[in-house]
Amino acid sequence: MQILKYDNLIINASINIKKIKKQEISYITGIITYQDKYLLIQNPPGGLLENFYGFVQYDVESPYSFVSSFQEKYHQDLIIQAHIKDIKHVFSHRTWFMHIYHFVLEHEIEGMYTLEEIEALPLSTAHLKVLKAYLKFM
Repeated sequence: MQILKYDNLIINASINIKKIKKQEISYITGIITYQDKYLLIQNPPGGLLENFYGFVQYDVESPYSFVSSFQEKYHQDLIIQAHIKDIKHVFSHRTWFMHIYHFVLEHEIEGMYTLEEIEALPLSTAHLKVLKAYLKFM
């Protein structure tokens, strides 16, 4: 019970607060490059991080599974370059565990941007952390 006081009026109020179960999700997050360009996708309207840009990520167990998922969707081959870092990003209701890998494309595809172009895009905070980790690694 909470007691509220407003202009000499005291109110006893019961407040029910629902506990929201936090969801934990592990992703392989791919920094996919071709020369000096990075592949970014724009999140669809209506979801978490709608209209923000980010790197490709899949809820898979390994970078090899990531490559398979990417090939299935984009019909492009990827070369695994390196594991960059693992990052934890906490939202109010979920936590992302992002295992960041660098992958290389054999040729440029749609959705690739230079660092200068990325600066002008709305990049989510989680994926900004990913980019910073990659740039520090390189």
